[in-house]
Amino acid sequence: MYIMKPREVDIDLLEYVFVSDKIKDIKYNKKKTLEIWTPTVFIKKYKDSYNNEYIQFDTDEYPQFLELLQCIDLHAMLMHDIKEENKENFKSSLFNSKLSCKIPKKRNILQTKFTINRYPSVYNDIRTGDKASCCIYLDQIYIDKTITLKWKIKQCCVYRNDK
Repeated sequence: MYIMKPREVDIDLLEYVFVSDKIKDIKYNKKKTLEIWTPTVFIKKYKDSYNNEYIQFDTDEYPQFLELLQCIDLHAMLMHDIKEENKENFKSSLFNSKLSCKIPKKRNILQTKFTINRYPSVYNDIRTGDKASCCIYLDQIYIDKTITLKWKIKQCCVYRNDK
């Protein structure tokens, strides 16, 4: 599967398709999802109150990547009739320049592939402060009182100089 780089993404090819009354799939160019690689950045691991695991990136040093994420958010807002006066009804994985990506689980098994210096690894081997590049994808849009757009991690490649 070909994974896009930020400059190759055409926002106009994004579409949102209902799969239930509260969930929409996100398709890119009529395919299942949009997958892109993050720049290689320092990462931070954390868990939320529901014990979901996340990796956070600071995208400040990568204005082209940050601009792409902001454009995707704006596109989703416009397509769901979110305007400046009701902007609080939109939840994004992007806050200022920090992108938080969820590590997906299925039946309590992590679905993300991890490597450290190209060797297979696991989430617990990843450390806050590691440098990594991740293949991220837009999951679904969740529609309730708010519109929620989530990024998830398909693959996380950590680059470390331990030795």
